[in-house]
Amino acid sequence: MVLVVVGSNPTVHISPKSNVGSLNIRFFCVFGFRKFGNFSSKGLIMKHCLILFFASVLSLVSSVFAEIETVTGKVVRVSDGDTIELQTADGEQRRVRFQGIDAPELHQEFGMDSFKFLKSLIGGKKVMVKVEKIDQFGRTVGRIWLLRDEERLAPLDVEEKMLEEGMAWHFSRYNHEQKLSLAQKKARDAKRGLWANPDSIPPWKWRQMNPRTR
Repeated sequence: MVLVVVGSNPTVHISPKSNVGSLNIRFFCVFGFRKFGNFSSKGLIMKHCLILFFASVLSLVSSVFAEIETVTGKVVRVSDGDTIELQTADGEQRRVRFQGIDAPELHQEFGMDSFKFLKSLIGGKKVMVKVEKIDQFGRTVGRIWLLRDEERLAPLDVEEKMLEEGMAWHFSRYNHEQKLSLAQKKARDAKRGLWANPDSIPPWKWRQMNPRTR
């Protein structure tokens, strides 16, 4: 962002970067080469400068959050318990990795159970993805909701449902939502799903132990 103050007519020009979550702001307050008669004039100009600066920062932050992408489409493939392929209305196909959970790998204990449950829940159905980022593998990473046909029913938080049924672990390293943590705790206390086995290995540890098997 560039803020320019010339003489007694301050103006502002905002040029935010497109990277969400990164606010790289540069601030320039330029005074003309004229001489001010007293310090109060300079103080007034600086006051205008600071007011415009903070107002511009608030505007920039608002615009960044407003640009968070939301994608809707039909689930055309379920890869495992936390990854799907989505086709949008305009034909674009995206591979989507759930942001809030980490499900057992297919070759891991309970991996097929998690996969089958997710497929029965959202396979062939319309979902909404609140996009967080595109990862190093080109996958869309985001939070997932099932859009139900009944108008009176609110969208179903798919990741919360997976945790409630003991079909995945809360990916607390990357997601800090209390409701997801609580959903996992309820499943663990009830020994539902993968929690029936007290020795279940989290998938991130399993991947370290089996780097060539997914």
